[in-house]
Parts: sequence; structure tokens; C-alpha cells
Amino acid sequence: MSKCTECGGEVFVKALLSGEEGALIYKYYPENDTVEHYARYDLSCRECAGCSQKDRPVLIAREGGGDPKTLADTLAGEGIAFGRCPECGGRLIKDMAGMGSAGNLLKKFAAQGFPYSFALFDLCADCGRIYDVREKLMGV
Repeated sequence: MSKCTECGGEVFVKALLSGEEGALIYKYYPENDTVEHYARYDLSCRECAGCSQKDRPVLIAREGGGDPKTLADTLAGEGIAFGRCPECGGRLIKDMAGMGSAGNLLKKFAAQGFPYSFALFDLCADCGRIYDVREKLMGV
């Protein structure tokens, strides 16, 4: 276990969405306002047992579900360009979408309240970190 940078407490991995349903995540294509490549992932974060400080959420591959690395390989085959992950330098997939429970949790991490929309975010295919959670209004 690692130590919290805020209080020095023990940090553990906390499952946010897992189990049978998991987090339903899509790849959003802004050029035609569509989503594709949907899959279920496990969504977790690191949390301090002492001060309850939460770290950035992470998508984790799940058996019979989604795998960020496999998704990146598929998108590379489509000619999609990747950014660079600020944490690990890996492949950063732009414009992923979280809807329903996953979208609501991601909005909480972004400290944003946009109830009639879904959450867009960038995802590192290599370390699973989620960055730049932002609003996407439905049908706009």
C-alpha cells in the first residue's frame, strides 16, 4: 500500500463500479455526434483511509468486457491519433463517453453538476487513468 500525500494515511484501491454491470463506456466521435465501441469496464480510484482523499478514477479491463489496450489497438486501426498521457506517457484516447452510473460518477470527480448530459473524458489506454472530464449535452 502507498501513503497519502495529504495526511500520510494508508491508500487503498476502491471499486466504484464493478461486478455484473460495471461501467458502460463508449468512444465518442464528435465529427458525426455518435458513439461506438461500447464495453463494460471496472471503474475504481485510490482513496486514503485517513482523510478520504480520492485520486483520479481509473478504468480497469474486465474479463468478458472492455480492455483499454485492446480498444486503443482497434482505434489505431481506424487511424485515430492519440495524445500522450501526462502520468505514464502512454496512449491517450480523446473523447471517451460515460453514460448512466459511470457518467454520474465521473461528473462527481470533476465536481461538475450537469444532469442532462453525459460525461466526456480522455482515457490513457496504458495506465487506465481518466483525464479532463467535461460535459456533452445530449443531442447538441
